[in-house]
Amino acid sequence: MKKVFTNHKQRKSLKEWAFTLVLIAIFLTAYIQKTGIEHVSLLKLLFIPAIFVVAYFVDKKFAEYAS
Repeated sequence: MKKVFTNHKQRKSLKEWAFTLVLIAIFLTAYIQKTGIEHVSLLKLLFIPAIFVVAYFVDKKFAEYAS
């Protein structure tokens, strides 16, 4: 069965992604300020956004099971 998205659901999803991206930007900025630009680890720079993206999808699955 094909899922049909309404405008309301798409807006909510865009707001959720925007919130997730803002959180990623805040944490990356805090990490860079704390460690200094000379000591920034590329692995940690990739790990911080990965945590939020995984949390976003886990939260979406929990919401799906709850409804």
